Amino acid sequence: IEAFEKVVSSGNLSILRQVRRMRQLPPAILKVLNDIEKANIEALRNARNKKAKAKQLSVLARLGNRARCEAAFNINTSKKDLKLLAKDQHEEVRMNVARNPNANEKILDILSRDWEVSVRRAVAANPNTSSYTLELLSKDKLKSVRHQVQLNVESQLRRFLTS
Repeated sequence: IEAFEKVVSSGNLSILRQVRRMRQLPPAILKVLNDIEKANIEALRNARNKKAKAKQLSVLARLGNRARCEAAFNINTSKKDLKLLAKDQHEEVRMNVARNPNANEKILDILSRDWEVSVRRAVAANPNTSSYTLELLSKDKLKSVRHQVQLNVESQLRRFLTS
């Protein structure tokens, strides 16, 4: 039962499908698994929806990995939920927060210290990243992060000169 609860709470659709294929599961558990799978699929659709409401996205931000990834990148996700997702254990979720056009300087500053290069590179590319954080990232040990800072600064300069 404990293992079943872990599977259910993970929100991982592939694991849920594998468990559902087990021949010895009682019909009641199969129904629960089917309901969870349907709910997760619906959650993913909602997370991808650019018209999703912040309240819906707040619920999605607490679901399985894929739903959290989608919610992290959705422009309607609240700052509060972006801050929560910025602390997620999965790199893809944190990277999507860093890529979100509504991520604020504070969230991006936190993510700039991430151990994963993809997250730091996404912070370096985000136009909302503060000049202070960009300066720190310009000294990153990896060239790809430093290069992204350069591209971001050049892009901001071009926008400034053409406005």
